[in-house]
Amino acid sequence: MRCPIILCAASVLAADPSGASRFEVGPESGDNRVVFVSKAPLESFEGKTARVIGSVVLDPATIGEALEIRVQVAMASLDTGIGLRNRHMRENHLHTDRFPHATFTGGEVLHGAGVDLRDGRPHEVLLRGQMELHGVRRAIEVPLRLTYRDEGPGRLQLWSEFEISLSDYEIPRPRFLMLKLGEVQKVRVDLTAVPVSRVGTGGRAVPSHRPVRCIRAGLTGPRDTPFPGHRRI
Repeated sequence: MRCPIILCAASVLAADPSGASRFEVGPESGDNRVVFVSKAPLESFEGKTARVIGSVVLDPATIGEALEIRVQVAMASLDTGIGLRNRHMRENHLHTDRFPHATFTGGEVLHGAGVDLRDGRPHEVLLRGQMELHGVRRAIEVPLRLTYRDEGPGRLQLWSEFEISLSDYEIPRPRFLMLKLGEVQKVRVDLTAVPVSRVGTGGRAVPSHRPVRCIRAGLTGPRDTPFPGHRRI
């Protein structure tokens, strides 16, 4: 498959580079989770994984017209709770031996440029980027809810929810009893990132004056409420 569900993210630096910091998502950055929800006649189930890595560069004082973000998910680690179903999904549909990762890179800020995250309240951003899944790369708009807290080590939370069509990424839709998938999959991302450096003028990375925790991907209000203005391309 081409870039499955989830997510890698990389893109353009937002706002004044002198105030931008680099945050990274990894095994030690906090609780990270990517979930896909499949609904088909007579059967619904979820696939989950915590095997997510990524990075984001932004200035909490002002979101620019672009964000540099990259999120990558290990597709073979998706767990639906049933071993045989996991194997069918990996071998016959996601083809994780050939396409081991799903990656999102962004992107242009379509909504939310100029907001100041330092007030500690959640802010909604709509980002246009590239999703690579199952070997297919497509433009996609992803809603993000960002909350930055400048206390202690610091923390930036990001939560996102969006939909992916299997046919868009040439993923064969299984119809067997053991694995039935709906055409459209809902994806939820919940990540925590920690600051590793500050990006100085000219794009040079300089040590961060203190560690920061950042991100939680998922977006949209209540988890089942669509983000205003969100649409797939």
